[in-house]
Amino acid sequence: MANEKILRTIKHSPLGETLSDTECWALADISEIKLLQNGDYLVIEGDEDKYLYVIVSGTLAVMKKMPIGGEEILCRLDKHELAGISGFVDQQKRLANLQAVGPTEVLAISRERFHGLIKTHPDTVYKVMCALVREALHIVKRLDDNIVELNDHFRKVSSLY
Repeated sequence: MANEKILRTIKHSPLGETLSDTECWALADISEIKLLQNGDYLVIEGDEDKYLYVIVSGTLAVMKKMPIGGEEILCRLDKHELAGISGFVDQQKRLANLQAVGPTEVLAISRERFHGLIKTHPDTVYKVMCALVREALHIVKRLDDNIVELNDHFRKVSSLY
């Protein structure tokens, strides 16, 4: 049986926006908490990982290996934000490293256990998948906004020369 911390995390995350209490409990029952210390990697870029993550507390840095070497922090994810959508949905290898910034707790939902809800809680599965699509679209919008901002910056800089 899931605990209250898991249930609260689901309810306050994008996953819980349209779920009833019963549906939140169903999702909580297949979830587990993972504890990370500062600098611990939750996932490594290029690895296979079958989990969707929701940050319970702390922060994860999303880090990408750079072609010239080293890593670059793309963004930071905080409480109730999601990580690992693409690997969870379409089984892609991880696109970036996820590293704890300070002590961090994450809720982990395994793809296999989630698929098990299709027979018992099909509406819950549908609502969670819709939440993942909404979250992915939100990420695309943020990237679009960043591209517009970068283009504007380059235009301004190039006009100086």
